[in-house]
Amino acid sequence: MIRIRRKPSPGLIVAILALIVAMAGGAYAATVAKNSVGAKQLKKDSVKTGKIVNGAVTGAKIADGAVTGAKIADNAVAGGKIADGAVSKGKLSADQQTLWALVGFDGTIQAQSGGITLTASLTGGRFFDFGTDLTGRAIVATLADPDQTAEITAGLCGTPPQGFDCSQAPEDNRHVFVGTSNSAGTSANERYYVAVLPK
Repeated sequence: MIRIRRKPSPGLIVAILALIVAMAGGAYAATVAKNSVGAKQLKKDSVKTGKIVNGAVTGAKIADGAVTGAKIADNAVAGGKIADGAVSKGKLSADQQTLWALVGFDGTIQAQSGGITLTASLTGGRFFDFGTDLTGRAIVATLADPDQTAEITAGLCGTPPQGFDCSQAPEDNRHVFVGTSNSAGTSANERYYVAVLPK
């Protein structure tokens, strides 16, 4: 019997080569180096919320300043989602804090939130430096003792219409005047709280 050896056809060679490349490619895809796929390799919007495992993104993995107020949807962060102590006074800007002082009959500051000083005093009137610009913030003053029948008023020393003319304190929008008078309407020293609310 005579055997005739045929050379492989070009089509068979191409098919074998394609099979080898496909198998090698699969092996390559299965051995991608650790941490070799990063933000630069991902297409925009290719990673959606549904593709992220719960707990995969933690605070330690988020760069400082990466999440701003503009990137958070309205009502996305409710009180129940904020851990106790997560937002402290030190993390708030000056205009987000309530600034307050308890002032005694003699004009001394008996307690305060911090940074407030008495700059001038007269009968029934005190001038306080709150150490920061108070423009656009509400100022509240209330008598400290429930049995007092005196009257109290407070306002910002500064440029109208935000403030008014304070003769004994700089008109720099950081000084506050508090005036008190007795039930007869005569200027008199009283004990009170004065507070500046957040913007």
